[in-house]
Amino acid sequence: MTYFLRLFSSEAFWAAPIATLFRGVHLAVLVLLKRDDVIRIRFGSGTFRFQYRHGKRYGGGRGLFLYRENIEDLMRFGDRFLKVGDVVIDGGANQGVFTTAFASQVGPTGRVIAIEPMGYAVDRVKQNAALNEMGELVHVVQRALSDAHETVTLDLSRGVGAASITNDYGRADTTDVETTTIDALVSDHKLSKVDFIKLDIEGAELKALLGAKNTLANSKPTICMEISVGSGSDVEEAAHHHLVSLGYDAYEFVQGKLMKLRKLKPPHVNVFYLPNEEQNNAGAIRPA
Repeated sequence: MTYFLRLFSSEAFWAAPIATLFRGVHLAVLVLLKRDDVIRIRFGSGTFRFQYRHGKRYGGGRGLFLYRENIEDLMRFGDRFLKVGDVVIDGGANQGVFTTAFASQVGPTGRVIAIEPMGYAVDRVKQNAALNEMGELVHVVQRALSDAHETVTLDLSRGVGAASITNDYGRADTTDVETTTIDALVSDHKLSKVDFIKLDIEGAELKALLGAKNTLANSKPTICMEISVGSGSDVEEAAHHHLVSLGYDAYEFVQGKLMKLRKLKPPHVNVFYLPNEEQNNAGAIRPA
């Protein structure tokens, strides 16, 4: 019960309280009956389908079932950064909600490379892509993003949603995974460009950026990074400063408008990085 009360106290709840309440009743029935369901989520001017699967409370599905397009700013406004034919790298794909959202925008001439180290999640990404008939344009790589190719320990002690190759949660539950780099993915998949990169990889963001040196220099992609300021780790903030040093400006959405972020302050979740005016030669979306 405490879990559900906490869900309903969030900002996302107040974005659509009536709809979320009805979804909450529906979700409670599914939890009690241990049932799955297919839901529709709006992204931009369209929608896509997503398979909700019954699981543990922190399995990555209940909040999405409730909040859907209001789950975070990347879902609410991310379509503004994408166009047909774009190439996207989804770092930390989990079950593929953003993978399928991105694919719904880039269309059959685009590509989405989803990076996810957990086998069960890789299967779900593929299933959600197939559910939306996106199998041809979604490519799933079962690896973790880093700055080198190696075998590392993934700490799952705080649940799969917080699994990390850099954060130490006590290592009560771990598994070994293989890593790769963004530059290697670009080479392996023969990508001529990368337009957008999403990084939600629980503290490994800086490593992923260091492994994307050539991609950042050559493609100057827009980047959305999940940053938890004040989380007790300065790794994500170091990733922020690294991008700034490379000529990126940081932005946040304020009442639906993209505004320059002057200072990292809690709680920031989605921060969007665009090449600054001197670096931007691709006509990326500019702030309102």
